[in-house]
Amino acid sequence: DNKLATCSGDTTVKLWDLLKGNCLLTFEGHSHAVWSCTWHSCGDFVASASLDTTSKIWDVN
Repeated sequence: DNKLATCSGDTTVKLWDLLKGNCLLTFEGHSHAVWSCTWHSCGDFVASASLDTTSKIWDVN
């Protein structure tokens, strides 16, 4: 769907539109850097894991 999820040291997960190059959504909720994120196979969710020892599921819709 031309979308990319990125994780960051600034504690956020961002969803990007690859065709337009703009950020569609910013997910906040971790208290430390987010080092891993992956898409669910259905394409509706992104999971993230942080140095704060938590993982989160984000609804991208």
